[in-house]
Amino acid sequence: MFSTRIHRAPDAPCALPDGTPVRLFDVLRGPHFTLLILGDAAPPAPDADFGGLAPTLGTAGCVRTIRAGGPSPDLLDQDAHLTTVYGPAPALRLRRAVPPRPFP
Repeated sequence: MFSTRIHRAPDAPCALPDGTPVRLFDVLRGPHFTLLILGDAAPPAPDADFGGLAPTLGTAGCVRTIRAGGPSPDLLDQDAHLTTVYGPAPALRLRRAVPPRPFP
């Protein structure tokens, strides 16, 4: 069963393919969902329902795909921070950026 609880996605230092440093939070930032493809995992089929979330994802406007490692990566994880927080590749992780909650 899919959990509707909101969890803050772990941050991690990464790099763009050209070596420019970037934080995972900055890559995830925005109102969209991000499908994080780790290693050489195959992307889902175009008609994938994402555990019943396809209607919600369609309503949200888009699912952006970011590949970390594997063929033609969008992100480089030289120090294995993504592997530490998301588990070993190959894997698929669907994330939506959630702004930090203000503390009282």
